[in-house]
Amino acid sequence: MSKFRTFILVLYPEIQQGFIDKLLRDYTCAYCLHDKDFDENGEIKKAHYHFIVCFKNPRSITGFAKELGIQANYIECCHDLVGSWQYLIHKNDPDKFQYCIDDVQLRNGFIPPDEERLTDETIFKAFFSELDNFRSFSDMLRWALTNNYYQWYRRNYRIISDIYKESL
Repeated sequence: MSKFRTFILVLYPEIQQGFIDKLLRDYTCAYCLHDKDFDENGEIKKAHYHFIVCFKNPRSITGFAKELGIQANYIECCHDLVGSWQYLIHKNDPDKFQYCIDDVQLRNGFIPPDEERLTDETIFKAFFSELDNFRSFSDMLRWALTNNYYQWYRRNYRIISDIYKESL
């Protein structure tokens, strides 16, 4: 069973207000009320909240759902924190209503992600540009730590090691 530190949820206040209140009270989260979205017929959608919930330690979706007291199908793991953050205001969805960043609320110490972070593609390009300078896996690890790419390095270790071995 996979475990994650960050989750996203969509909840409707008219039927899930208790869960919303619990998230706001007890969890580190960011959220935005979407009350100006339209469906494909031009009708206004039901008001709903988009949440990003972060934990210090990994947990499973089912464990988080049980803790919150909600069905697990309301919860997704967050694979892209910056993208999820931007979705709170539809930043990259020009056909949708554009919410203001001031509409996003932060609770219990939520720290917004750095939107200018490097993408995996950019880091891979930097890695390839340094490939000839690596004499060992320790050199690659040192490079990743020095450049604050450790999470990327850890996530992509199998690919990185294969590329390195092929370059020898």
